[in-house]
Parts: sequence; structure tokens; C-alpha cells
Amino acid sequence: VLSLIVAYLILSPSYYIKNIRNDVYSEWLKHNSEPFSTIINIWHIADIKPYTGSLGSWLKKNAESYFSGYNGIYCEVYSVSYEEAEVMFNRGMLPDIISFARGKYSPSLFLLLGSEITGAGSVSDGDSNNPSALPYCASCKVAVFDPERFDDMNDTDIIAKAGTIDEFRSGKADSCVCDLRGAGDLNRAQLMGKCRAFEILPLENDYSLVQYLGIWHLAEERKLPYLKGFIEYILTEKPQNELAELGLFPVRQGSYSFDPSRLGDLYSDFDANAIPEYCP
Repeated sequence: VLSLIVAYLILSPSYYIKNIRNDVYSEWLKHNSEPFSTIINIWHIADIKPYTGSLGSWLKKNAESYFSGYNGIYCEVYSVSYEEAEVMFNRGMLPDIISFARGKYSPSLFLLLGSEITGAGSVSDGDSNNPSALPYCASCKVAVFDPERFDDMNDTDIIAKAGTIDEFRSGKADSCVCDLRGAGDLNRAQLMGKCRAFEILPLENDYSLVQYLGIWHLAEERKLPYLKGFIEYILTEKPQNELAELGLFPVRQGSYSFDPSRLGDLYSDFDANAIPEYCP
């Protein structure tokens, strides 16, 4: 027994020293660390607005959630107007990913995403199988009207007699045409007793109120796997369902829970596959 104790005292220090240097947690971090550390800059050009809440805040939350899965990869999300973005460009600031509305930027300003990332209504330079940006949400135009004033009138009359959203809110007009955010603002005014009760009539969708995600053409090549991965993530079910909860139309076809629920009736007429290609 004495000989075993002596052997243990002689051999155990070398064993523990070896394993102290081979810390399991440090090895785990080392194995999962990215080959470099960087900041992903995402610019959200605020244009398409949800029925309630902020699309920019939604984008920031999802970006932080996605990039938190990578050690050393961080993100900054800026919600700016188109004019503010131009000032940032003039100051030498550049995005890696940009969220923008239909018609704002030329396809030539974005890197091609590759054939593995495709979608209806993509931004392309003539090759829809290799898009340079993809739509991720949409809004629509609706007619808001006082049903008591249009009891015997048809849809054409409601639209023909439409005033501005402020005129409808103040009672100077019995109908107006607006987007989903406008309808949401009127609904909140109604709840506060500052607007009469109304109904919503969906208009034929011209698919002009669409928001896209693209990789800026000057983005570093080493960042591309993370940038493409984020765009793919945004088109998955969870973030798309969150868009429905804000009152926007997801482009990923599926069954979604809208808030308010009557937006679901509008979404039933929305077809993401009908979004025309965004070409120069």
C-alpha cells in the first residue's frame, strides 16, 4: 500500500499539470472561434412600415440573435432614411448588408448571392437564378372607409371619394387610401376615441411596397458566408412569422398569425410568387 501511495504522489502532479494546460472550456472556445473577428454593418433604409412596431427593431433583434452564434462576429444595425444613408455614403461609411425598398438602388450595387439562394421577385441583372438581392417582406395599399357612409356604394365610389388619411381621421373625408401602417395608425386613433369606426377594403396589389436584403458590392470577401447565411436566416419560418405579428406580409409562403387577425384576410390575396423581378 505504501508503494502505491508513493507512486501516486510521484505521477499525479504531471497528470494534473498536463490537464490544466488542456482546459476543456478553452478548447471548446478555440474550436468554435471564427478565423477572424469583425463587425457586420447592416443598414435598414426605413421605408416599408408595419401595421405596428418597428421593422428596424425587428431587423436588429434578428441580426443580434443570428450573429451571436459566431464567436468574434458582431453586428451593428442602423435604421436611417434614404437621405441619411446618402450622407453616410458621402462620409465614406459602407454597409455590408442593406435593407431597402423597391426601386431605391440599382442591382449593380449588390453582389450576386449565387444559385443556392433564390426567391420570387429577386433583384437581378437579367439572371433570376443568380440574384443580387431578395425580398423579405411586403405591405399593400388598402381603402379605409366609414361603412355607414358607403352603405349603397361600390368599391369604385369608395376609392373615387377618398381623401387623405388626415382628412379621414378628422371627419373631412369618408374614405382614404393608405398602406398597412396608415391603417394601423387609424386603428390606434380609433381606440383613443380620435377616429370613427371603419372597415378596410383590400386594393388590387401592385407589389410596389416590397423590402429587400442585399449584400453591398464592396463587402469583404471573408464576410460573405456570414452575410449570405443571415439573408437565408431571415427567410426562415421564425423571423417571417414575427413579421406577420408586426402586420407585414412575409414572402415565405406559410400559415401565419397576424396581429390584428383581419390582416390575415388581406394576406390571403397576397402571392409572393407574383412579385415581379426587380431589374434595372
